[in-house]
Amino acid sequence: MEFSETQSEFPLRLRRFIIHHLDPEDKLEMNNWRCLVEYLHLPFSEEHWLEDQKNFGRSPTDLLLSRWIMAGKSLQEFNNLMKEIRRPDIVDEIRKYLKNEQQQSNFFREMRKTFHRHDKRPKTLDY
Repeated sequence: MEFSETQSEFPLRLRRFIIHHLDPEDKLEMNNWRCLVEYLHLPFSEEHWLEDQKNFGRSPTDLLLSRWIMAGKSLQEFNNLMKEIRRPDIVDEIRKYLKNEQQQSNFFREMRKTFHRHDKRPKTLDY
């Protein structure tokens, strides 16, 4: 699946899915939000601060996704990281999102073409 250069932000539905799947602690596998801390080269104090944010009802993953976006990192980079840390659930969800986005884009492109072919309005207005 090809990625667009402009797909750097995470839509809300996809973001919620990622948060739901990366926030839980998995002591056996460290393929949760802590991988993002490592990938972003954040200091241990930052990881500790993010851990504390859970006590205030804030999501470490959500905070890290915001940093990811502010750092100019793309959805493709995130997808590659999810492949690297063996998170096929998230990779699959990103694939579904991109497929749906591509289908919608194709639909609207075809609608515009159809509209322009049937548009009988004059190209210029003479007053």
